[in-house]
Amino acid sequence: MTATTIDYFSAIYSDEENATDTIYVYDTFIILWIKVSDRPSAEYSCQVKINETDQWHPAEFLNDSTTIAIAPMMNLDPYTFYVFTLNCDGVVENLKREYRTKIGRPSPPQNLTVEKNLTSVLFTWSPPLKPAGPDYYYQLTVYPKLLNANLSRTVLSYEMTIGYQPGIHLVYIEACNEISSNETLCSRFTRASFTIETTTTTSQKFLNDSTTIAIAPMMHLDPYTFYVFTLNCDGVVENLKREYRTKIGRPSPPQNLTVEKNLTSVLFTWSPPLKPAGPDYYYQLTEYFNAGKH
Repeated sequence: MTATTIDYFSAIYSDEENATDTIYVYDTFIILWIKVSDRPSAEYSCQVKINETDQWHPAEFLNDSTTIAIAPMMNLDPYTFYVFTLNCDGVVENLKREYRTKIGRPSPPQNLTVEKNLTSVLFTWSPPLKPAGPDYYYQLTVYPKLLNANLSRTVLSYEMTIGYQPGIHLVYIEACNEISSNETLCSRFTRASFTIETTTTTSQKFLNDSTTIAIAPMMHLDPYTFYVFTLNCDGVVENLKREYRTKIGRPSPPQNLTVEKNLTSVLFTWSPPLKPAGPDYYYQLTEYFNAGKH
């Protein structure tokens, strides 16, 4: 009896009938193709391990009579070199192959901080733990409508002059990899905030012509926002100040909902609401399935 040998072990599948090669290397998984010269029985097995671990992953033969098997290597990190080792029954020497996963979605930037003085705001951050590519960049956004900047991966701070737009300002930073001219994968947002105090002037209204009591309705404020109110009265030298924060309210909608589907799962990503209206908001994600009419 001739000993079984391994004809090929590769992430490239060659379709001899159609003379095409297909590469099964992705950002978070790789499908390895295996062909042995002979398969003595349906119980014959091959297994693959990743790097120098002790965990072997069984290969799956396409049917009981074929000598071709596949070994999907899942949950890999993007843009990372891996060494795959193949072991098959009756084959003395293991085979090794090296592949690097494709560029993918980075993890979020870390440790975003905000330092504010009278005239400017300084943002600082640290790189993502898993860049998922060699040439990622940062997208820094300050809402509402103060800043939207793309920054090199070597930049870890940004100073912005304060424009007069009172209220809470939300700062978002994400790391992005450009996959192609029409595809970009960005991380989840890292978020911080800062406040610019308002100086809006409102006239108070006395309750009647003879009373010494007046009211000053402060309308159209943002929920869960600190405001400084300054009172000036005719003939009073020193103004009075009071600080109040509005109550928790209705958040604005989440933004930029995207759907990314692969062979085994669907990834939903989104960015936070422009106005959270509270410190501990949460997301409610619902997926409806419509099978259509039969």
